[in-house]
Amino acid sequence: MSEKEQKILVQKIIKIGIATISLIVIIMSLWIIADCFKVPEDQTNLIVNYNSNSDIDYKVYLKPNRFYDQKYLGKDKKYLSNIIDYIDVNLDYTFSATRKVSSSYSYTVDAIITSEFESSGKIAELWSKKFSLVPTKKETKSDVNSFKISEKLRIDYSQYDNLAKKFREEYGVSSDTKLTILININSSSSLRGYNKGLTDTKTIRLVMPLNKVVTDVTVSGNSPTKNNITEVVKGERNINYTLLIIAVVMFVVSAPVFGITMYKLFKITNVSQYMVQLRRILKGYGDIIAEVTTKPDLRGLNIIEVKEFDDLINIEEELRVPILYYELEKDNEAWFIITTGNQVYRYILKASVHIKL
Repeated sequence: MSEKEQKILVQKIIKIGIATISLIVIIMSLWIIADCFKVPEDQTNLIVNYNSNSDIDYKVYLKPNRFYDQKYLGKDKKYLSNIIDYIDVNLDYTFSATRKVSSSYSYTVDAIITSEFESSGKIAELWSKKFSLVPTKKETKSDVNSFKISEKLRIDYSQYDNLAKKFREEYGVSSDTKLTILININSSSSLRGYNKGLTDTKTIRLVMPLNKVVTDVTVSGNSPTKNNITEVVKGERNINYTLLIIAVVMFVVSAPVFGITMYKLFKITNVSQYMVQLRRILKGYGDIIAEVTTKPDLRGLNIIEVKEFDDLINIEEELRVPILYYELEKDNEAWFIITTGNQVYRYILKASVHIKL
């Protein structure tokens, strides 16, 4: 490799390094600029989590009888109506929150007898009577994470069952009668610094058929509840002007550097290709090529341009005249010509981009 070619190779490597670095800087600056103007996504923040849980337990106490030795039966069983004396119900309701709140709550307990009659596929209510077991109770708690309601109820099942029997006997209507123990719990809590209330409502029902030989207790509405209070924080553009100015300066400086470097790299590549092609021609056909230092005067001659150098070789073999070589512009354009009479055959080797090294 000649000294000239070594110099071109070194320049090519340097230009590639500069172009790579400037391209990285351009990408980084564009990314920073885009990030400065990016609007963050909305954020959902948890304010407080609160939940409630209710537990219903009951015992069915029995009248003296010959068949049961125990005084009471536990829940979730079948019971003979005639030997039921009363039912003890224990209610436990718990409210809890992940932050301190101020709470106000109230609850009531009612016993409701309803008698329904089916006619022509439709169910109609014949009779209903309501008994207040626990009048409205209210309480307020301040700065607490939780509060608990505990209530013990005594349900006189025999009383309600006998009332249902009298209705049937007096009016002679065979209807579907049931006793519902209705527990209504309402709580409202407030969180300091937050204007939205934390509300919880529970309606718990204990339903027992009346006027049946065998009865049972069905409990509903006592499932745990969980709630989250959240707020959505709108994303706002927060431009770091110092970083933005730095990124703009980086782009303004690196973009021209990249463009100029790529242009010069392209020129160096073309010169390198030109020199490789010129060296190949001079080395392969040096015995029939004569280099001249004076530009040939082609005025008045008929110039025939030859597309490929191999075509010029064919002409040389036919005419048996030397090929004159003259570098019209250093590292950019060379002429190879054959003259015969008033006719000139010319092949031009040219780099597509001019460069001065």
